[in-house]
Order: sequence, then structure tokens, then C-alpha cells
Amino acid sequence: MPNTLCLFLSETVMSMAVLQSLLAKGIRIDQVILAKPSAQHFMDIPVLNAGEYHRVELECRRLNIRISTIPDPATFKLEISKLEQGNCNTFWRQAPDFLVTACFPYLLPQRLINMAQVAALNLHPSLLPGYRGPHPVFWQLRHGANTVGISLHFLEPEVDAGALLAQSTVDLSFDCSHDNISEKIGKQGVELLSAVLTRPQDFTPIAQTHGISYYPAPTAVDFELDLSWTAQHAFNFMSGTTHWSHPYSLKLKDSGRTSNLQTSIQLSRALDCKPQEHLQQTIEREGNILKIQFSQGVLVAREHKSDNN
Repeated sequence: MPNTLCLFLSETVMSMAVLQSLLAKGIRIDQVILAKPSAQHFMDIPVLNAGEYHRVELECRRLNIRISTIPDPATFKLEISKLEQGNCNTFWRQAPDFLVTACFPYLLPQRLINMAQVAALNLHPSLLPGYRGPHPVFWQLRHGANTVGISLHFLEPEVDAGALLAQSTVDLSFDCSHDNISEKIGKQGVELLSAVLTRPQDFTPIAQTHGISYYPAPTAVDFELDLSWTAQHAFNFMSGTTHWSHPYSLKLKDSGRTSNLQTSIQLSRALDCKPQEHLQQTIEREGNILKIQFSQGVLVAREHKSDNN
């Protein structure tokens, strides 16, 4: 086992799962560097629901784990500058053997990566080299994946580009809420990490060379649903991304099957999926609850009402 382990985390469900799973395995955590949910910076990075923003921090303080907080990007840049000048105490008094990041929102510079005595590693929720970028689970769900990946790889200054050490998948045949997916990914990631920490000689790094893809933060157009999807696809996507608090738009086909003259609708939340059900028309409405016929199966969802309605 490593002599010292430093984690770079954020106030996210996956980070919390990584922290708790490592502790449950009896792996000592010497320090946590925690990115706090700054309102401006985290605008496009979903964090724990209001009232849960400090769970990771509180857990560290409860267990007397040394913790340093980074409140915003400006502070992180300042601390990196201090590090380069040799007078930074935020990160550690003595460089750790292993440095591990999980949902940490800032890129670590090479100087910081090199300070790890054995290895600097990252847990990334996709099967790299596919789905590099800040929100891989969003894109895997949007593309209709039946599983979500987790990769353990070496850190490099380039985003998610380091050599791979281990990978695994989590299937989506369960409650696909953001919290459940994130918790399962975090726990599975710790299974990979603990194996590497315990038996590093058993793992051979593999360079990322083929099948590279990168996806940025989603925009409004990326929350559009498509009737050509299956209802299960739409349900999984909405269930796993509801924490963004962004409405989902759906264009209705002009086929005479709609029950009204609407050409598009907006949805707020998926309520149920009925894979074997089939409607005679595209939409059935009961108040603000809609049943929507997709290419296969029916989605039950709540209609989004804007403040202007």
C-alpha cells in the first residue's frame, strides 16, 4: 500500500463515493484537496443538490483528514503560482506517493503532477479514449449507451490523455438517476484504484492511440430529445441528467398523429418508461403528465412550464 495518498476531489456524488469507498477498504487518505462549488465556476458543472454542497468537506473534517479547499479558479491559479515559486503550503507539506483526482474541475500542471513520488492518476467516467472531456456521463447517456465506463489512467496536462491502467463498466439496468450512476461509478473506480495501489506490478500502461473522442460541456441543443430514440433511451438520458435543471425539448413529427397543433413540447422530468406499450397517437395528455410514443415504447414525463406560462 502507498505510504501517502492525496485526493483531488469536488463536492460531487462521485467524489463522495470515491472517498467513502476508499475508507471502507481501509485505505488511508492523508490529504484531500477539495474544489468548492463556486456559483460562477460551477454553473456548467452539476454538483450535489442545495444543502449537500459540503458533504465531502464535512466527512473529511469529521474523520480528521487534512483538507485544503479551493473556492474558485482564481485561487487555484494563485496556489499554482505559489507552488512554482516554492512557497505554497496548500497542497502538501511533503509530496505524496500517490496523487489521485476524481471529478476535480481544474487541470493539474506538469509541475504538480511530477511531485507525486510514485504516480499521479485520474478516475474518468468513460472507457477512454472515448468520451474525453468534462461531462462524459451526459454524452454516454445522450448517445443511448447501455453501460457507462470508468477508466483509471495516468495524469497528463492534456485532458484525459494519459496512459490507461485499468477499465471497467457499470450497466444501466437499474435506477438511472444521476446519484445512482455516480455512486456506482465511484465505487467501481475504487475497485480499480485499490488494485493498482495494492499490486502496481500487475498493471501495464496502455497508451491512448485509437478511437479518441472529446465532448465539451453541453448546450441547450444537447437537451433535445428525438422520437427516433427508444423510450428507454429517452428515459435513461433524462433520469441521468435531471440534476442540470434544464428543460428537454422534443419536436413533434408532422404526421397527423399528434393530438393537438403543437410542433414541439418541453419536458422537465422522466417519470416512467413502458418499453412494450404502444399509443395510437404520438402524445396522450393528462394535465401536465404526458405519455409519448417513441420508436419503441412509451415515455411518461412531466411537461415543463416556464415562468411565463
